[in-house]
Amino acid sequence: KQVQCQHYYQSSLLVVTPFIGPLLSAAYSGLIRDLVDDYLSDYKITLSVTEETRSLYDKIVSNTGSTDEDIEVYLKAALGHMLKDKIQSMKKLQEEVFGQS
Repeated sequence: KQVQCQHYYQSSLLVVTPFIGPLLSAAYSGLIRDLVDDYLSDYKITLSVTEETRSLYDKIVSNTGSTDEDIEVYLKAALGHMLKDKIQSMKKLQEEVFGQS
C-alpha cells in the first residue's frame, strides 16, 4: 500500500503529515518528522557506536520519549568530561617527556 502525504511549509521547514491509515500510526508520524528534521538540519552529528551502545540508545530513547534536544545536554557534559581527561593525559605525557614544568 502507498502512503499519501501532504506537504506543508512552515518557517522554512518541510513537515510531512501522512494520512493516518491502517498501517500508519502516530509513532510513524513522529519518526518521519524526526527523519525530515535530521535531513534538513545544518547541525547534525553522526556517530559510529558499538552494537551495545546502539541497543542502549534505542531502548532509552524509545521508552522515555526523549528527543535530540534532551540528549544534547548529556552529550555536552560527556564532551566536557572527555576534554578534561584528554588534558590530564597530555599533561602527564608532558611531565614524562620533559619532567615537571
